[in-house]
Amino acid sequence: MADRYPERWLMTDERMGVALWRALVRIPPGSGVVFRHHATSARERLALFRRVRRIARARELVLVAADPPLPCPVHGRVAGATTWPAHDRSEALAGARAGAAVLFVSPVFPTRSHPGAAALG
Repeated sequence: MADRYPERWLMTDERMGVALWRALVRIPPGSGVVFRHHATSARERLALFRRVRRIARARELVLVAADPPLPCPVHGRVAGATTWPAHDRSEALAGARAGAAVLFVSPVFPTRSHPGAAALG
């Protein structure tokens, strides 16, 4: 992954549905995409990932996957992860200790993915 990291990131998951494809063509080149799709079966997930990767490459988007073994940099709570989710101070410190290049601090605003969680914003 490059020495400079995107300022704008798209977090994907199953809830996006077909809006994923609109988002991928509208997000500015040089932005990042965190491919999450945890609930998708392994075979479908790999096929979907490959389709997202083709678009990301064509549009010069930085792509990371929330879970190995997808063939790209890793997002998550594992040693060597490029990006790391931090929902509290202890997770942020763990990411720093693990050497993550980017910490995603959330939720800044109320979010569907963390209902009831205290927002920072």
